[in-house]
Amino acid sequence: MKPIDMSEIFINHYKMYPKMQIQDYLKLLYQSCFGPFHLHGNPSHEKVQAYIDTELENMTTTTGRYIEEIGNGYARVYLDAVESGNILKEELLSQFVSSMNEPVDIKEATNLFHTGLTLFTTLCDIGILPYKTEYEHVLTKYLKEGIRPVHHSDEYRTHYQPHYRVIKKPEHFL
Repeated sequence: MKPIDMSEIFINHYKMYPKMQIQDYLKLLYQSCFGPFHLHGNPSHEKVQAYIDTELENMTTTTGRYIEEIGNGYARVYLDAVESGNILKEELLSQFVSSMNEPVDIKEATNLFHTGLTLFTTLCDIGILPYKTEYEHVLTKYLKEGIRPVHHSDEYRTHYQPHYRVIKKPEHFL
């Protein structure tokens, strides 16, 4: 994994998703550094397929989003891409399971995460992101419990219907 400047990704996400909360940036940063590694070896291929099938059945709206680069070689592939036929469900499933089981250098990913947090706080401090008064409390609480995956905020889920899988970005997808 090679470090990248996450500022463009943070700023682009803020422009695309102005209702994002700090929790959503933590999720984005975690996924950018660790990918879907927290699912390593679990669930099985069959369970992943069942989750995708259920999510596809329960999607009430489509957003027109297909693939979104999130940094460090990872991308979010939206289930809209499957619904529209732009990506085969089996291909997404295979890429997701492969990405989930790919080894991650935890020390390197943790360092990238901390670097990304510093960048996030800098963007807040200089007013590019609007969380200057609240980020310190949220990040202190988050870090006290350790770096870990989090869910999207209720506000993000309500406004943006985030139905996607994080994968190691294969070149032919983008």
